[in-house]
Amino acid sequence: MKIIFVIPDLSSGGAERVISILSDSFVKRELDVDVLLLQEHRVCYTVSDKVNIVYLGENLLTCSKKKACQIMRGYFKKQKEQYGKVIAVPFLDVSLKRVLVATFGLKIPIIASERNDPYQKGRGLVNRIKANLPYCLASHCVFQTPGAREYYGKVVQKKGSVIMNPLMMPGYVSWKGQKSKRMVSVGRLEPQKNQMLLINAFAQIHKIYPEYTLDIYGEGSLRKSLQQRIDELGLRDTVFLRGYSADIYAILEESLLFVLSSDYEGLSNALIEAMAVGMPVISTDHPCGGAKVLIQNNENGILVPVNDESAIVLAMKQVIEDADLALALGERARLVRELLSIDRVTTEWKTVFDRV
Repeated sequence: MKIIFVIPDLSSGGAERVISILSDSFVKRELDVDVLLLQEHRVCYTVSDKVNIVYLGENLLTCSKKKACQIMRGYFKKQKEQYGKVIAVPFLDVSLKRVLVATFGLKIPIIASERNDPYQKGRGLVNRIKANLPYCLASHCVFQTPGAREYYGKVVQKKGSVIMNPLMMPGYVSWKGQKSKRMVSVGRLEPQKNQMLLINAFAQIHKIYPEYTLDIYGEGSLRKSLQQRIDELGLRDTVFLRGYSADIYAILEESLLFVLSSDYEGLSNALIEAMAVGMPVISTDHPCGGAKVLIQNNENGILVPVNDESAIVLAMKQVIEDADLALALGERARLVRELLSIDRVTTEWKTVFDRV
């Protein structure tokens, strides 16, 4: 069996992270795996040398649709002839649409994988029909949460599975209480993540607890505007945009608290990793239930309404002022390790492969 993941590139995003983990796990189970990159040969994650990273020499997102289809069809046809059993797994809608066209008539099963909040595609009838069509044409669909699956019609839901993201982390990492007065957030510096809300909330915390700091990891188009806001609030020596980090687990382990301020998410890998470390987490209760499927409020983390600055401030104060609460939240959060173990998630995907 040949598994072909399809994605624009392997840059440092959540979908890319999931593919890097799954592809490594599948080759360990002696499956042949290709990762077909549509945009450029850009790989930010470590991938096993047994995984074949494929770039067909042309940006298949910017060249003509006809040319992209011809190039991709030639590749898929060759894989079909060589392996017989081939399954295409496009991540992100832009990949799904191109794979559907390129493989038409080749009898290659396609597993569509929704990786974000589908409600961002629109709630009106026309938007829903447009969003549903590619998933209707797929052989099977994988969603990260039940809430994401519910966006789609009955045809898609019937052939859909909910499989959460796999977790890969160093086994020795474990949060055992406050080691510093640093709060951490991880995510692309884009509107979806709403780090502006987090910065504004932290400004209030800084007035009460001036010794605490906030580190935000990630890059994106909003770096300049976020830095301007940090400067306006007089937080240049307190709030830091750290860019990417190769070892986020070590940073999390040494910090007080993780905060996710997103307006919407599919299922946040950053949140999963922070919980797995065993530290207290605060997350917005964003649509599709990505945080809610992981967090039982005030049991293994704290959920706050989307775009509610005062709620984030209150939650931060709770963790700062109650060390016992912080330890209890973190201890229970660590149980996510078993729920999202690589073996468990890989087996769920393999079951889907066998079904199609």
